[in-house]
Amino acid sequence: MKYSFLFICSFFFCAIHSQGTTPQIDPLRGPVNVLPGGVVDGVVLADEVPVRSKVDYEYVRASDYVWSKRVFSRIDARERMNHEIFFPLDSFSFTFETPIKREDLSSDSWNKNRTRLSLWTIISTHIMNGDLTVYAASSPIFKEALDGYSLKYPIQRQTRDDFFTSNSYRSSITNNIVAARGPSGPYLFKDSQGQDQGLKKTDLSFDLWLDSIKKSNIVFVDIDVNRDQIKKYWDVAKSGQDLMEIPTT
Repeated sequence: MKYSFLFICSFFFCAIHSQGTTPQIDPLRGPVNVLPGGVVDGVVLADEVPVRSKVDYEYVRASDYVWSKRVFSRIDARERMNHEIFFPLDSFSFTFETPIKREDLSSDSWNKNRTRLSLWTIISTHIMNGDLTVYAASSPIFKEALDGYSLKYPIQRQTRDDFFTSNSYRSSITNNIVAARGPSGPYLFKDSQGQDQGLKKTDLSFDLWLDSIKKSNIVFVDIDVNRDQIKKYWDVAKSGQDLMEIPTT
C-alpha cells in the first residue's frame, strides 16, 4: 500500500519525535486490573503499566560516533514473535465513530483489552491525543514519489487538541494516513426518491444480483451510478450478509 510506510515510521520513530507537552490527565493510561469496588482481577496489581512513560535518548555529540546507518524493516504480523505488537485486538461496536473529543478515546464503543494494550492501540491513541507527530510517506504535491523516509513531511498541528478541534487536521490523518477502524455500519444506497436502502449479498454473481436489484423495484433504476463502490462492499461480504462499509485496502 502507498502508505504502508507509516506503520514502520510510527513503530520506530514516533516515540522519538513526540512533542514535549505538559502532562495532563488523559483517558489513555494503560489498563488497570482493579475493577469497580476495589476487586483485583488477577494475582497482582499491574500498576507499572499505566505509569510507564517514554525514556529519552542520551545526548550524543557528532564527534562521538564514526559510523551510522538507517534501517527500515517491514513487520510481519504472521510471525509469532511479532504477535505482541498487534494483539490483543480491540473490538468496535457499530456505533463507533472517529473520536471528536478527548473523552471519546475511552468510549464504550471502542472496547480495549483490560490487561494489555497492543502497540498499535497505544500509537493510534497517542496520535489522536496529540502526543505524537505523524509523518506522511510523500509530499502532498508529488504523492507518487515516496521520499519521506527521512521524516520530511510532518502533518503539522497548531495545538495538542487539533485532532478534536481542527477538521482539516483530523481529516488529513483519518482519510489518508491512519486506516479506518472497525465497521461503520451497513452500506445504505440512496434510491431515486432519496431514501436509504439496505443491500444484502446473495448467492448470485455480482452482475446477476445487480440486474435483479434493478428489476425488483423502480427506485433502484440508477443503482449503476454506485456500481464500483457497491462492488467493493460486495467482495468482502458473505452470502446472506448486509453490505457493510468495511475498508477494502
